[in-house]
Amino acid sequence: MTEFREAGDHAGAAAGPPRAITREITRSHYRSALTANAELIHQYWRIGRHILGHRLGDTRYDEVLARLATGLRAEYPWSRGYSRANLHHMTTFAAAWPEFVPQSLELIPWGHVVVLLDLLDDRPTREFYAMKAAHEGWTRSTLTMMIRSGLHLRPDHPLYDTGRTVPVEERDCVRDMLTDPYVTELLDAGERRGRDLEARLIDTVVTFLQDLRVGFAFAARRRRLSARGEEFVADLLFYHLALHRYVVVDLRTDGFAPEHADRLDLCVAAVDEQVRDRMRDEPTLGILLVASRDQIMVEYRLGAMISPLSVGPHTLPADLQAALPTPAELAGAIAPALRDDAREDDIQERIITEGPAGL
Repeated sequence: MTEFREAGDHAGAAAGPPRAITREITRSHYRSALTANAELIHQYWRIGRHILGHRLGDTRYDEVLARLATGLRAEYPWSRGYSRANLHHMTTFAAAWPEFVPQSLELIPWGHVVVLLDLLDDRPTREFYAMKAAHEGWTRSTLTMMIRSGLHLRPDHPLYDTGRTVPVEERDCVRDMLTDPYVTELLDAGERRGRDLEARLIDTVVTFLQDLRVGFAFAARRRRLSARGEEFVADLLFYHLALHRYVVVDLRTDGFAPEHADRLDLCVAAVDEQVRDRMRDEPTLGILLVASRDQIMVEYRLGAMISPLSVGPHTLPADLQAALPTPAELAGAIAPALRDDAREDDIQERIITEGPAGL
């Protein structure tokens, strides 16, 4: 067994993870924050340029900002970055640097940029403080204090003399990015969109299946199961009153992968073993729904076999076909839930209806 030790670390691995590893993890966090911060700064600059492009008068400008802020808050209710005041700062930002965003501004939080815009008027002085703040890792309060003290006017601090450079992991301004709400919102945006889409799909599927009035009774959402020593969650569990069997629905918003069908097979087998009453219930049925910008895929999985079968509507027994929606009907039902992520005509339906060879 390998034991990690560093010079001066007499307690060995029992004292905690090696400092070299924790430092690498910390650096990775900082690099991620810097990347997200740079994207945020460029996003705000692009929004500002878009507003400037309309060449609005003062009265019209205020009206447009107020209306835009209201619309963006409705579209992105979790975000605090699209207030009227912040949109005004974005516009001022784009006006101050109309051609491009200096690299030094990518290395400081948005709050620092706002300080530069509010307290200074000329571009060279703003860029001097941006570089100082970036290279020395100033906090926003330090940046404000340095500006108010007139650091750039001192003879020993000429413009563009950046002085010392503090390592990234020691910069207070980079640490601030890790908790900056604007940055964390951007980092979480993709995950949040995925959760929101999944929630819409779940609600849509529950409503659609129950409205069919062919026997679907809602049993559970996010049902925890275990099989082969592994714990997992079934997105939706129904009991079909006419078919006398459980139906497991597994939703995927990240595109199809073979392991998704394997996971559904485990869910079906677990329900068969742990939930199904073998004296009363028929073998459990699984439905895999894959919904993304590029495709909608529907696949049935029939359990209680050595290896669950992938079956289409034409290979299902007649009683199942009569009591279940077709893949096309399911795909059509969930398509509207994707409209917030892509236009309906961008969604290519890929419906799996064929069974495995030999069926």
